[in-house]
Amino acid sequence: MPREKRHCIQRLDELWDFLDQSNISAKNIQRLRTLVAHPDAEVQGMATLVLDVALVHPHKRRRWRHLAARHREMFDRAVTLLGPEFFYEVLLDYGDTGGPLWDALEECRVTVQEAAAPSCRPIDCDDDGE
Repeated sequence: MPREKRHCIQRLDELWDFLDQSNISAKNIQRLRTLVAHPDAEVQGMATLVLDVALVHPHKRRRWRHLAARHREMFDRAVTLLGPEFFYEVLLDYGDTGGPLWDALEECRVTVQEAAAPSCRPIDCDDDGE
């Protein structure tokens, strides 16, 4: 694998690890500010989101509930970038499949679907184009 690709994957793994920490520290925030300037657009986007999350709610406990309730635009951006599957796992960990976080996730999912063109359909990797 090329060094640039490997480096990008390592940075993305690092960013996912920040989200899994119980507290995103001041030292981590400095690192995130460095990663925001990374040459890869995917790393930049993820680093920007994680930095924004860290500045608003650095502690993991109730992080996503807080963002869904008080920083909806950031929560919606997180769902778009991290994917709904990430949040479904979070909800199962919380045991919160009927609470306000679930409702916010469903609203975000519906909004994203409505924004998609009606003629668009998900890509099926097993589809032979028929």
